[in-house]
Amino acid sequence: MRYREAHAATSGSVPFTPRGRKPARTVLATAIAGAIGLVPAVMVSSPAFAATSSSDVTLAAGGGAGITPTEAQSATLTLTWVPATAPATNLTWSTADATATAGSDYTAVKAQPISFTGGGAGATATLNVSTLADTLYEGAETFKVNVYDPNNATPIATQTVTITDSQSAPDVAVTPASVTEGNNGWHSQTFTLTMTPASQAVQAVHWAAVDTGSAVDGTDFKAASGDVTFASGETTKTFTVDINGDKTYDGADETFDIGITAINRPGTSTMSDVTSTNQPFTTTITDDDAKPTYSVPNINATAGAAASAALVAIKLSNPTDLPVAFALTSSPGTAANNTEFSLPAQTVTIPAGSDTGYGVLLINGTTVFGPTKSATIIATPGSNKSELAGAGATAANATLTIANGATAPVITISPDKVAPGDSVHVIATVTGSSSADTPVNFTFAGGSVNGSKAASPSDFSGPTTTSITIPANTASGTTYDLGALTTTKPTTSQPDKTILVSGVAFGGGATVKNSVITITAGSGTPTPGSLTISAPSNVQGAVAVPVTGMAAASTAVELWGAPVGGGDMAKLQTTTSDAKGSYAFSRWIGMGYKFSVHSGSDTSKVVTVTVTQVPVFVASTTKGMASFAVQGNPRAAGQTVIVQRYLGGKWANVARGLTGSNNQWRGAVKIASGTMVAVRAFVAGDTTSGIMGGYSDIKRFKIK
Repeated sequence: MRYREAHAATSGSVPFTPRGRKPARTVLATAIAGAIGLVPAVMVSSPAFAATSSSDVTLAAGGGAGITPTEAQSATLTLTWVPATAPATNLTWSTADATATAGSDYTAVKAQPISFTGGGAGATATLNVSTLADTLYEGAETFKVNVYDPNNATPIATQTVTITDSQSAPDVAVTPASVTEGNNGWHSQTFTLTMTPASQAVQAVHWAAVDTGSAVDGTDFKAASGDVTFASGETTKTFTVDINGDKTYDGADETFDIGITAINRPGTSTMSDVTSTNQPFTTTITDDDAKPTYSVPNINATAGAAASAALVAIKLSNPTDLPVAFALTSSPGTAANNTEFSLPAQTVTIPAGSDTGYGVLLINGTTVFGPTKSATIIATPGSNKSELAGAGATAANATLTIANGATAPVITISPDKVAPGDSVHVIATVTGSSSADTPVNFTFAGGSVNGSKAASPSDFSGPTTTSITIPANTASGTTYDLGALTTTKPTTSQPDKTILVSGVAFGGGATVKNSVITITAGSGTPTPGSLTISAPSNVQGAVAVPVTGMAAASTAVELWGAPVGGGDMAKLQTTTSDAKGSYAFSRWIGMGYKFSVHSGSDTSKVVTVTVTQVPVFVASTTKGMASFAVQGNPRAAGQTVIVQRYLGGKWANVARGLTGSNNQWRGAVKIASGTMVAVRAFVAGDTTSGIMGGYSDIKRFKIK
């Protein structure tokens, strides 16, 4: 607005003439008149400064990306003037955040003046907003473009701009794709969830490891699941799955699957945006176990009076996931199948997941003393032998060693007394049997025993040295006549005198019990033809008992007997004494027994033979356990069985029970794996029946 001087004035009012557009002059003149009191001051609106309304303009997408730009593109909007009048010159525009944030998602605009191109209706102004790129997934975000008139506090035009994210929705993958099984039992395997790209918003997923592959839940791995939350900007999370590091050869690698699903963001009902395009993720458990080797440990057994069982263990260096079968056979050595032992045809199967299988053979009982013998036990792989090292092409051999548990025969001499002037036959009685011929030499000579007077050569006549050969497998109780011993009848009184009878058995096949024959001072010994009886006072286990003695030559002799537990004496056997008057019986007993002999009108004294238990004891072991089987010898149902273990320098009871109807007792106790143990079995006796309690041999082994 400019004005010019109308005239020079010295005082009073200053006349002037407003210049410019007429509407402006009118407004200004009215204002001045009001100010100097000519007319009231009343403001009159001018059409050039009238407020612009929302109907005067339209705001819409312009060229290029318009109102849907992708990150790093510019949003372009077109503001169009609608009235026919000249466009307003006082409009401004600004941006405002919605879900997008100025400075990180787009460049803000504040009160930017708008300049239209053209005049009147259809005049336009172009508004440009730069969007910003980033590496985070944010999804579609929006901001507002607002057009303002200074006379109106609210926008006269608004348009929403949507920024399209240049990043695709996050995708989640699982690594690693394979894990090594290991050999140390159950262990946790860490898996990594990787989300690409990172997300500005919190994302959550559910993972689940399931046995949809060849791996078995609970055997190869443990199925599991869980939820994982990615905070803003995070790209990795971890979880664990338990893997079984066993030693089992599986034949092939095993697999299980891990699935990924999107879930609601924590504390909201809004579903996460993540995907997992490659699920399920198959995880391979790499089997690092080799095919097992196989072996059969050597077997050591003792042949006792009764048959006993022995286990044949077939061992794998590590288990397989399939059962493996072996056929058991034998090759004879000094021992042979069905003679010293019995190995029935059998197949031993080692179960899947186990490293040991057991066959069984029978050690045949014997009462014949002999050497240790051996044979070869052969385990030949059968079904699933391809699971074994070398494809099971060769057999595994073990040596079976059978120690002879019989006692070497014992040779005793009778009688032990002879009267002066008498003549008796010296009898050698063999108790026990040997598998080999046994030569024996005997010597008779006067000698002092415990201060006795030694007999002189003039006190007796008969054998001074003699020899016999006991043939192999001679029955226990067999007697040999070593010759007649005749004593000299003294003319005067004299004390007892002693003759020493000693012997040597060659080859270790027997022992000779050195004896003393006393020439008595009186007449306390039987005269020729008088009955004598001799039998062991005790035997070990149920065996045949030798009963021997002297009777009149070539006469009938009857053996009578009755159980110790009660009952009348009854005739058991009859024999005839030989030309020298010696006789012998053999009678099997399984309890205490009383014996006497009758010949003609003579009856011998009664001798009692008791029986001591010799238990059959089998012990075996599995993981953390010791198992026992006991059978009495003599055997019967209801016998008390006690198993003892050697602990702290003494024997302690660890198990007990009664034999069943099959005359056996079986039981087991827990013992820590790797423990060396020594155990024995005791079977109680019944003294009223002449049966004494007895212990088995000691078994020593390591608990698996």
